[in-house]
Amino acid sequence: MHEVCRLIRSEYYKSGEPKVQNFLNECDQSTSDISFSRTDAIKHINRKLSAIRTSHLSVFSPSENRWLWEHQGSDTGLRARMIEGEVIIIQVLPNSPAALMELKVGDVIVAINGESPDSVEAVQGSSGNFKYSRAGKFFETNLYLADLIDDMSPQLVPLANGVAVLKIPSFLPQYFEQDRWRELAMRLNTYRGLIVDLRENAGGSFPAMLRTLSPFMCEKKAIGSLWRTARKESVRELEMKDELSAESQLALLAQSDSLVLKTFEGYGCFEGNAIVLVDDGTSSVSEIFAHALLKQPRVKVWGTPTAGQVVMARWYSLGTLGGGDFAISIPIAGYRAVDGATIESEGVIPQKELQYDLSRALRGEDSWITNAVVSF
Repeated sequence: MHEVCRLIRSEYYKSGEPKVQNFLNECDQSTSDISFSRTDAIKHINRKLSAIRTSHLSVFSPSENRWLWEHQGSDTGLRARMIEGEVIIIQVLPNSPAALMELKVGDVIVAINGESPDSVEAVQGSSGNFKYSRAGKFFETNLYLADLIDDMSPQLVPLANGVAVLKIPSFLPQYFEQDRWRELAMRLNTYRGLIVDLRENAGGSFPAMLRTLSPFMCEKKAIGSLWRTARKESVRELEMKDELSAESQLALLAQSDSLVLKTFEGYGCFEGNAIVLVDDGTSSVSEIFAHALLKQPRVKVWGTPTAGQVVMARWYSLGTLGGGDFAISIPIAGYRAVDGATIESEGVIPQKELQYDLSRALRGEDSWITNAVVSF
């Protein structure tokens, strides 16, 4: 715990606030580092950190880090959504244990090892006996966990009548290599309408998000800034570069009081209409993306309020938990949009709130996508 508190004192951008100082004073008075298991230690530390009430301040195990950064881990291959109290399968990863046992989108998970699933995450990370229903009939199968990689690259999926879905499940940098994204961005104008799906997008890279936002802004335009200290009369401002490396971003932040986020040139201009879909799983830079488009002509933001977790964070290795891949995420800068909104804690409120249709979900349909398509 002492190492955690030392890092918060030196790196957290709000370490001078009274509530943080109180936390650090209590930490200084603790007699020793935690002596129980690593799993229990992480839970204990994260409970303590929750008192600071900020996003992106948490300790992660090696398996959690691997999932966060590589989308790799022990997995059934099932993805689910809770709709009217039912756990509905919305995706089955190819070549996964679930795919091999022929589970399908629209199936309802009734029980796992004899108990009702307590979360949608349980269908992804549990093994054993799965009871499910399909078209009113009940089935059982045994699922195991396999080491899977969930490819979260952006996908442009054609629908009908000149409309397509641009699925963006993550903004991690490995999915937004410059030439690869530019090639996809230049194809956007093939369609008159786009549904930009940011549901469950937990964020990632600021430059990756700006690259994606650029075709919708059609020009170099400031959307907000990252800041390390409170407002003052004179500030050193620099611009975020069109570079994905974390080192470049950290170097610019170290040299400035305010790091301005502007969209980039060279990624085309989408001239059609767009609807952005968000939910409570939309967080971090994906919330910045959605907020930047709230008042953009020809763009609407629909769904449910987003997570309200918008800061710039940095990961630090923790030697006291055994080193290796144990790490802590610490916010090192806050975000402020050009209209003054911070988004942290508040989230993005969509212009139209949507609800899922259970009957459509049971047929394997996504009612949010259907509602968006008919609006073009």
